[in-house]
Amino acid sequence: MAANRAGVENSRLALLGISFGGYFVLRATAVDDRVAAVVANSPVVDLRAYLTSFVGFDPEEMLTAEEDFGIADIDTIPDEEMPPTQKEMARSLIRRFGQPSFRRTFTYLRQFHLMPARYDAPRWRCWGKAKDASRCNNSSASPTRRLDR
Repeated sequence: MAANRAGVENSRLALLGISFGGYFVLRATAVDDRVAAVVANSPVVDLRAYLTSFVGFDPEEMLTAEEDFGIADIDTIPDEEMPPTQKEMARSLIRRFGQPSFRRTFTYLRQFHLMPARYDAPRWRCWGKAKDASRCNNSSASPTRRLDR
């Protein structure tokens, strides 16, 4: 969208994403040569693994087809088996990804995984405490394009 706007220099196009947005900017950078720089702040690189950690189990492994449930079934599950906050999370996930059931939602999420790829945009990575500059270094991959200052 931004690349089509008047006054936008495609050679200076940069993307910023946080969390799941970080996933999408990395994915876009891997397939679109117009991206000159990318900032992926705390990107989720495997959405299924990320959401499985919140659920506390793998629905594909733990739920049989008979135990699987859809949105209409959620309110019939006793609160002792699934607390109200988990019910709301399950309802939200099923709706957000447009799947008929909880288990099938996690099957669908298998495609939301970034495979190792070469990102040709300049990037900086840093981990640990911000004051510890020794742990921050330029990416080892050589960018093919740089933004002018």
